[in-house]
Amino acid sequence: MLSLSVRADKDNELKDFEDRAYELRMDLVHNHTFDTANIAIADSLYRESVDRGSVSGKLYALQIKYYAVANVGNDSIFYSTIDEYIAIAKEMNYFEEYFDATSTKIQYEMRLGEYSRGMFMANDMLKMAEMEHSNLGLYESNLLLGQIFKYRSSFNAAKRYFNTALKYVEHDDSIPHFTLYREIAECYGGSMQYDKALEYANLAKQWANFDIYRLYGEWTYLDELFRAKDMNAFRAALVESMLNDEEYYKSLPSDMQITLDAMKLAAQGRFDAARTKAMEHGSEGRQLSLLILLAQYEGKLGDAFQYQNRLSLVTDSIESELLDSELAELDVRLGKANAEYQAEQASRRHLLMTSIIIGVFLVIIIIGLILWNRNRRLQNKQLKMARDVTEQKNKELTIAQAATVKALEEAENANAMRLYFIQNMSHEIRTPLNVIYGFAQLLTDPSMDLDAESEMEMRMAITDSTHKLTRMVDDIITLSNYDSHSVKINRIDTDSRCIIEEVAARASAEIPDSVTLNPVLSNSLPISTDAEKLISALTQVVGNALKFTDSGSVTLGANDTERPDCITFYVEDTGKGIPAELSERIFDRFYKVDEYIPGTGLGLSLCRVIMESLDGEVFLDTTYTRGARFVLHVPA
Repeated sequence: MLSLSVRADKDNELKDFEDRAYELRMDLVHNHTFDTANIAIADSLYRESVDRGSVSGKLYALQIKYYAVANVGNDSIFYSTIDEYIAIAKEMNYFEEYFDATSTKIQYEMRLGEYSRGMFMANDMLKMAEMEHSNLGLYESNLLLGQIFKYRSSFNAAKRYFNTALKYVEHDDSIPHFTLYREIAECYGGSMQYDKALEYANLAKQWANFDIYRLYGEWTYLDELFRAKDMNAFRAALVESMLNDEEYYKSLPSDMQITLDAMKLAAQGRFDAARTKAMEHGSEGRQLSLLILLAQYEGKLGDAFQYQNRLSLVTDSIESELLDSELAELDVRLGKANAEYQAEQASRRHLLMTSIIIGVFLVIIIIGLILWNRNRRLQNKQLKMARDVTEQKNKELTIAQAATVKALEEAENANAMRLYFIQNMSHEIRTPLNVIYGFAQLLTDPSMDLDAESEMEMRMAITDSTHKLTRMVDDIITLSNYDSHSVKINRIDTDSRCIIEEVAARASAEIPDSVTLNPVLSNSLPISTDAEKLISALTQVVGNALKFTDSGSVTLGANDTERPDCITFYVEDTGKGIPAELSERIFDRFYKVDEYIPGTGLGLSLCRVIMESLDGEVFLDTTYTRGARFVLHVPA
């Protein structure tokens, strides 16, 4: 009875300790979240929890500490603390604590600008939440993924995640409703759907039940009114806004204060002062977004267009950095997967060796028994069978290992090619899309008073950008068709002169002012081939030559002297040429000699695929020294 009494007293002491630790956690985390003085308190509580054997106490101490160091800037302490918390929560199946801490860690990554790493972590968190059927985990992972895609200006994807997160929110829980409605409003504003943006901004205001949330809701509503170019409604809402109170105004983050000040100045007609205030933004993207709106309010469409182009470059640079980061993160994950694979293979080899040793031992016993029974022939036959089986198993294992390694390499190559394709196409597609979208918005905006010349320039820019997008899509589809062997060859009788004339006609629109295109039409050589596909291949090469020739000429001709069984087409230019060591690399998909010249890197690759389908060939003449010379041999 005495021992039971002692045990009960210890249990009561532990419960009292954990209750006190819980109350301490609640007070410090909710009322003094980022106070660095909490670090020493957390360390003391952690040591006492270890002495008492309290897992809950350790978790409370770790949570106090990682919040306290979140704003200190010591990443190593933050990560070691929160990672220990996550590991304990996962081991103990405390999934609410696990998801809450993982969400905090991802937010910390995003604050450091590590959006790609945060996206991978959020996806892992989403899979865990789905597996555990955790509404909290599903809400937080979808919210974080939406915020990451909003940062990348992928507003439609962001809205899908935010709307999914809404499904896992309690119907009367105000804070997540406010957060999600405000995020959705900003997505609609970013995609210029201002009616929907204002609708969700109003919803966010209705759900804001604390002063800090009311402030953010008011600011979002004013920001969307200003973006919608409804200055009268903006002025009216500003008069009634709580943000006119200096105390509330100072509670806003500095970037929101700068934006609000610039909008107020614009509402007073002081656009020079508003532009000066906009330049105080630390983020170039936010500067340019605000400058575009101010220029549109003033009717300075030329300035708005220049700001829009600069914003496109900034956005492309951010997207490129994110893609590079994703590729690096993917490399790290593939490396870990490869290490795990190697460890698994080592384990299998060890198991195989153990099996072989056991097998050999059994065979020796069998041989001994056979010798004992004087049945040597049966012994030899059984030994041979055992060896044959072992050899077959070894062969099968070797084949399986080779297949697994090959599959892993193919998966790595496929992932790398996918990311490389996205990275190459992102800028090429985004630039003409920005031109089309920006000018279309200006042309359809009834408040824009455009003269006939400006309107014609914008329509021509939209048409030119549409042609560029169409050509890019056509090249990708054509390559895909050739890869799937779904292209039919229709041979007809024609001659080299007709081919050259048609190629020159198609390339005429792309000839720079300082370059001349010289089609050599002296010979008319008969040829039986798919004329349209040959013209397409030559057009790719001529277009490439025109792009890389700053001044001089591009010559297109044909002869039957270089190879007796072929008609030889050639394209010569006076450009800067191509190094001989790159003579084969330039035909790789997406490869570009000069990354700063626009293009997808598909033209020469497409040309080679076409020529192979015609039983011909294309190559760079490395003996040519006055620029670049491409040679296309077509069977006569």
